[in-house]
Amino acid sequence: MPVHSFENLLSFVQKRAPDAAQPFGEADNLLFSQLSFFPWDGIVPAAVKDPGMALCAAARALRESGAFAAFGRQNHALVKALLENPVFRTVQVCAYTAAVDLTEAAGKQFAAVTFLLPDGTCYVAFRGTDGYFAGWSEDVSLTYLEVTPSQKEGLSYLLAAAAALPRRRLRVGGHSKGGNIALYAALHSPENVRARILAVYNNDGPGFLQQGPPPAAIGELAPRIHTFLPQGSTVGMLLSGHPDPVVVYSRAHGGGVSQHDPFSWQVQGTRFVRAPGGLTRRAALRARVLNGWITSVPCEQRACVAQSLQKVLLASGVSQRRELSAACVAAMMRAAAKLGGQTWHDLRDVFVLLLRAAVKR
Repeated sequence: MPVHSFENLLSFVQKRAPDAAQPFGEADNLLFSQLSFFPWDGIVPAAVKDPGMALCAAARALRESGAFAAFGRQNHALVKALLENPVFRTVQVCAYTAAVDLTEAAGKQFAAVTFLLPDGTCYVAFRGTDGYFAGWSEDVSLTYLEVTPSQKEGLSYLLAAAAALPRRRLRVGGHSKGGNIALYAALHSPENVRARILAVYNNDGPGFLQQGPPPAAIGELAPRIHTFLPQGSTVGMLLSGHPDPVVVYSRAHGGGVSQHDPFSWQVQGTRFVRAPGGLTRRAALRARVLNGWITSVPCEQRACVAQSLQKVLLASGVSQRRELSAACVAAMMRAAAKLGGQTWHDLRDVFVLLLRAAVKR
């Protein structure tokens, strides 16, 4: 059973000891993955540069920015702990980039940032899905596209970082869709870059369609790929095919999406606490149903549903979830109803969830 005193990502940052005592671990990976979700626009420079900007200086500027006000209590506490622990004063950050475009063919929501670590390595962090509708649209495109816009951009970003930081070994990772991008970028990078990769971290990110990455790269990188799934994983089990994932104990009792929250994962030292029973039966069943639907529906039909969803989201007139209102959802539903037939049926449940969220706000 998991230890009784529950510690998570926040308590890890509060207690993190110097690197000499505790080398880079699983929880360090989760920290830098989580930091990639923060709005570093106008704070962290876009250039890949060594040395970069001090992470603590960037974090202080972030706290003072209006953009960070929308983030939840735990993220604010995380930044506070980061600033108070001297271990993180030698970490530097650079190469922040972010792009959102719902008008692109499959939708595109991409962001990445690189952390320069005191051990001479760097952590290339890819952001997962945030509140932008473009990210939702691109997530659905994973079910029918061999390569998504963010996967392409992730590979370009990794190659640029590797070229600009020739003396540093690479750690690559992300949470949710960010983990998927990290895997794609690492597996499709050229041999000279793959040789410099110390580890690839996929924190509850989905897998790939059957075409998958090059077999040679998989065999080479397999010992260095670390996949972490909570015991009730939903997102990470989508298009799953992860070899030997580590199943992490999450205290989110609802399972599924609630366990996708990295703050719900239990940490002990620099490692995640393993779930004693592995994946739950419900998670395994949910994965079979979701992945069974993907494999049973023709690719053209999946593409039609995804592209229709994109049109409907555009009809809302807003770009992200926090701008959502009941009127926006009503506009989307009117647009969806015009599609008619099976497409409307496939999308109807999505709008019920959106409407509930809008009313709750």
